[in-house]
Amino acid sequence: MNAWLIALFVAIGALGAAPGAAREQNDARSDTTVKAVFLFNFAKFTEWPSREAAGPLTLCVIGDPRVARELADTARGQRIGDRSLVVSEIRIDGPVQSCHLLFISQSEVRKAREVLVILKRLPILTVSDNQGFARGDGIIEFFIDSERMRFAVNTGAVDRAGIRLSSRLLGLARIDGGTP
Repeated sequence: MNAWLIALFVAIGALGAAPGAAREQNDARSDTTVKAVFLFNFAKFTEWPSREAAGPLTLCVIGDPRVARELADTARGQRIGDRSLVVSEIRIDGPVQSCHLLFISQSEVRKAREVLVILKRLPILTVSDNQGFARGDGIIEFFIDSERMRFAVNTGAVDRAGIRLSSRLLGLARIDGGTP
């Protein structure tokens, strides 16, 4: 991973550090933007099994249309390697197995528990902003630390899913979970 990408992750995290009234006023917008950029970069630094390497990468969002819109804006015209990107806002009972990356908003995690059990051995990068997500069956969890957005990775869930995350991405994460 290039040094500028590490700087990008740090800068994105700093967006959450705006003080006082300005922070409150821009909270929802900046948090949504930060999540979208993180999601894009998570996809960028993930390797899926070779059988998943053809066609576009499908980035799915459940339960937060703002994140879906921001992610679509972030991904518009971008490619990851030689693959185009498709962003889909879906429902929990939708085509989740066709996703490469699946963001499940905090409001939908309870409904998604059964789906996560089914998905945990599939090559799908699951992400949520729900507290404890990376200590359960989820792979990446957003959390706030010192007014900055950070992320935790459940390495056992990564192994079960059969995907690989860049070591540099893992170096920026809080590591949760363990052996599969």
